[in-house]
Amino acid sequence: MKAQHDFVAEGRAAQHCAELLGRAQAPFDMAAASAEFAAELALSLPERLQALLAGPRVMVSDWPAEAMAAGELASNWSTPSIHFSVALGRNAPRFVISFDNAAALSLTDRLFGGRGGRQDDVPRALPNSAVLSVERLVCAVAETLARLCGQEGEAPLIASQAAFRRLGVFRRNERCLSWSFTVEQQAQDPWSLRLAVPEAAMRAVLESHAGGSAAPAPATMRGPNAEPFGAIPLPLTAVLAELRLPLAQLAALQPGQCIPLSIRREVPLAIGQRIIAAGTVGTLDERVALRLTQIN
Repeated sequence: MKAQHDFVAEGRAAQHCAELLGRAQAPFDMAAASAEFAAELALSLPERLQALLAGPRVMVSDWPAEAMAAGELASNWSTPSIHFSVALGRNAPRFVISFDNAAALSLTDRLFGGRGGRQDDVPRALPNSAVLSVERLVCAVAETLARLCGQEGEAPLIASQAAFRRLGVFRRNERCLSWSFTVEQQAQDPWSLRLAVPEAAMRAVLESHAGGSAAPAPATMRGPNAEPFGAIPLPLTAVLAELRLPLAQLAALQPGQCIPLSIRREVPLAIGQRIIAAGTVGTLDERVALRLTQIN
């Protein structure tokens, strides 16, 4: 029995590229992404709203997203309400921010320094003063949405309507996402706002953010010998001597005339205007040479 064997491969071993060996990307989870978006919005809103709502600290809580047809969403608004369409930019979806009229009137009173008490008789149409006051809150929400959607720097376009369908943001059977947010302050009645957006447009935004969230590969420093930099020729200049001559003497120069030069003790070696070294002048193989004495 022989303990040693000669193994012969049956075929050439496969060598796969890094793309094939890498781990497959997990499928996009719309529910998780939309929940993360709503949670981040709820965390960012208090700072924006606090500047408008004087008093105790503002706290915002979000509710799970609901997916439904736009017609179904419109029919859910049985109480008198005010709706604002918010266009953030060319590459961002249009949002709808909605308040019921009772909350809008209470917030208007607070924005003008009142206590914000609820009224028993709520009108079906808000006065212009209330619409303009609530629009200040909508602007604060729009600024936060713009940051989350990567549209900072563009002024949002805002329009309001008492009827949800008149905004023209959704087609009748278009699928949309809707979130509810509850805003609370100590010793104040809580109020809610509702946010809606076309599902397909929102999915595109969330997918683009998910695709760009992967950590970039760590940067590596390339040495001077690495390609493509190692083969780039750089012109070096060594100024052996400099002298000044009067214009009259320059005009009188003739072939064969000798001009005395004072060679520098330390000759600078430069790339463009940057001096990288210095050395002394000598000869090597019957050619003028520079022995480096200093590297900068």
